[in-house]
Amino acid sequence: SAKVWTKQIDYFCPEDSQGQGKYRCVAFNLPGFAPGSAAPPAVTESPPGLDFDDLADQLASSIEQVRASSHSGAKVTLFSHDWGAWIAYMTEKAHKGLIDAMVAFDVAPGAGPREGENPTLWVAGLLWYQFTNIAAWFAGTRIPYAGPALANFSLRVFNLVVMG
Repeated sequence: SAKVWTKQIDYFCPEDSQGQGKYRCVAFNLPGFAPGSAAPPAVTESPPGLDFDDLADQLASSIEQVRASSHSGAKVTLFSHDWGAWIAYMTEKAHKGLIDAMVAFDVAPGAGPREGENPTLWVAGLLWYQFTNIAAWFAGTRIPYAGPALANFSLRVFNLVVMG
């Protein structure tokens, strides 16, 4: 949910007593993450909105809407986290010139196995997840279509194994 960015928005985009700030910060929700929205469907094939290419296009559309409602010449700096960072990279690659600068954050410290979950298997899963992201990025920078395909496969496996 975009609500987790509240403190970062307050820090990066402070407002004066008139509610004006030097920057405009906007947080986006991925499909199914907005409060009160329906969860995305289970992944069996590639439903719209759960494919990285679709998500990148949705993010680009949202950025274009925000940019259209801002004063001309507004620059876009995109902050992203975890899987959102991958979507941000895909967006930048597919929509050259839309994003002026990017800052990507990965998994926050403090993550750990759920109660009753095997810690060794959890660490193995985390390493698999991280190295799959690295492999997808590496392949995507050298072999057209390989990076997104690997990342989409990883997302589907993650959804089936972790999300049930």
